[in-house]
Amino acid sequence: MQHPLKDFLYRVRDPKLVISHAFRLVTQAYDLVSPSEFSRFYRRVRDITMCSNARLRGLHRAVKYVIAQNMPGDIVECGTARGGSAALMGLTLKQLGATERTLWIFDTFEGLPSPTADDPDFEIAQFYTGTCLGSIEDVSASFERLGIYDQAKFVKGLFQDTFPIQNLKKLRFFILMAIGITA
Repeated sequence: MQHPLKDFLYRVRDPKLVISHAFRLVTQAYDLVSPSEFSRFYRRVRDITMCSNARLRGLHRAVKYVIAQNMPGDIVECGTARGGSAALMGLTLKQLGATERTLWIFDTFEGLPSPTADDPDFEIAQFYTGTCLGSIEDVSASFERLGIYDQAKFVKGLFQDTFPIQNLKKLRFFILMAIGITA
């Protein structure tokens, strides 16, 4: 069984990883003072996200693209943790005036579920069971504070169990997922 610290120590020897993290820190510092739209949103969600600046920037651009191209459908996040990336998408929708779109938030709100024996990284994944936790109360309070609560629908449970039973009015969705916690 491999311990997460051993995995970290193995990866930190990679110069590309070190350079990537240095660039990440510079970008985050820039977004703390920049007057850009993304930077303003980033400052509002950075304390409630596990996603990197680069991933959040990508989500921001993706939502803007979907709206600019007039693509139909709602926005869905599967696995929201503390809600930062979903909040950024909600802020972007609100800024663009796309309030007719629902922001669907699917999560267990109990942290990462236990891996199954079929998971290829079972030994590492079991260390993370229960992490990435954001309670539904905390996430919805953040959405309320950010002024985007009314546009969101929170669905508690595993996506594969809860998605099929939702009474969804729109048949076409654009699923924007923030996968992973580093860029």
